[in-house]
Amino acid sequence: MKRVRLLDVADIERGTEPGSNSYCSPSAGIRFLRVGDITGKGCEAIYTNSDNVKLVNENDVLMTFDGTPGFVNMGLKGYISSGIRRVVPKDENVLNRRYLYYALQTDNVKQSILRYSSGQTIVHSSKSIPHLEIPLPSLSEQKRIVEILEKVDTLHKKRQEADELSSRMMSAIFCNMFNDYLYGKNITGIIMLGEAIRIKRPLVDPRKKEFQHLPHINGEVIESKTSKLLKYNTVAEEKLISSKFVFEKSDVLYNKIRPYLCKATIPGFRGLCSADMYPVTPQTDFVLPEYLLWLLLSDKFTAYAV
Repeated sequence: MKRVRLLDVADIERGTEPGSNSYCSPSAGIRFLRVGDITGKGCEAIYTNSDNVKLVNENDVLMTFDGTPGFVNMGLKGYISSGIRRVVPKDENVLNRRYLYYALQTDNVKQSILRYSSGQTIVHSSKSIPHLEIPLPSLSEQKRIVEILEKVDTLHKKRQEADELSSRMMSAIFCNMFNDYLYGKNITGIIMLGEAIRIKRPLVDPRKKEFQHLPHINGEVIESKTSKLLKYNTVAEEKLISSKFVFEKSDVLYNKIRPYLCKATIPGFRGLCSADMYPVTPQTDFVLPEYLLWLLLSDKFTAYAV
């Protein structure tokens, strides 16, 4: 299958920064989409009445190139920030828009973006745009691929909904089973949480050779309200500089810092975590890691966290 330069088959339009003095109420302006809106990390909705804007609609393919580069999304309407690009097929008889959406998510594109990214605090990857390539089969083949991938997408969303429902059910069952203990109606057998766990606070320098091969995770890679870990990189791949916490495979990692409130997981391996996570070591004479995980995810604790 032939590959083509993205710029040969699509126009890439950059968003703008209207300025915070143009922010207004929803009734007085249009939604201002930032990188967090594309990545799904839960940005607070912002509206602007500025004229210095780039408007997009639900059919547009949007891709991030600053902050958290490489994320692709569709179905959003509003003005886009300068960290976002609208990617528009030059000729839809050559490049199907939905196919473009999926093609931009391929490993080849992601690797090119990573290769040409720069910056420590805020990552910039606009220099990668001239180097991006996508596979370009015939239009009929593009449509066939889209049909298959949309079916996969539907199944994936149903699986996510099932996982979320299962997690809520497990949390509710846990609370029902231990309601008296959780809400102090029966003090027999209750101990202070601090007696049953140890929170690790020592920091380490991730640049040391002994840590370079270890996985690194933060709140972003844990699905909300579940204990499922998403993809993560090694310390060396992340090029970390700031201090981190070491966790062991039987620790419970818990987050009470926005925007990753009330996420917890048992990693099952040794690694490093960002300062937004608390590595909690269960004192097994008092509590099992699995029991502690569901306790931390229960409504009793999420109420305090929020």
